[in-house]
Amino acid sequence: MIKLFGGFEKERIINIDNYQSYISLIECIKCKKISFPPCECSSCKKCICQNCNEKKKLICPICEKNLLFFPDELKEIYKNFIIKCNNCNEDLHINQLREHEKYCTGSYDIIDIQGDIKKPLNNLLIESFEEINIKDILLDKDKEIKDLKNRVLTLEKLVKNLYIEIDKLKKEINK
Repeated sequence: MIKLFGGFEKERIINIDNYQSYISLIECIKCKKISFPPCECSSCKKCICQNCNEKKKLICPICEKNLLFFPDELKEIYKNFIIKCNNCNEDLHINQLREHEKYCTGSYDIIDIQGDIKKPLNNLLIESFEEINIKDILLDKDKEIKDLKNRVLTLEKLVKNLYIEIDKLKKEINK
């Protein structure tokens, strides 16, 4: 399976000396890389990459509490990272990295797509998988929403029946 997102190795952070005290806080509990995009547990404060979170739900795999997707405190740590591109070794700000790596192969096996746009073939595959993955996630969420709506309807019926029974009991008591 192609990883759509994922952590990056500590060695790729050019200005790591400025962030040594944070590295253990932002290391992914699964892949042991710097989590990206990070999800942080609201309770145990452990981080996991969005891709490493197999359940794709915002639940911590360690303590089963809520995960926060890229919380503000972590944005402050990440915002100044300078990271080396995996392909061409260019030093990039973290905000530029993912977009750059989508199109950078470090070589020139690039194909034309509708005009002058050029993208590496492997990135076209990744984009296709991203689209499929997003659709799967949305379908899962739709199913969850439908299930919750059905539960609400069932509860509403139960409450209505309870009120009917309460009214009956009141009438019997008043006789």
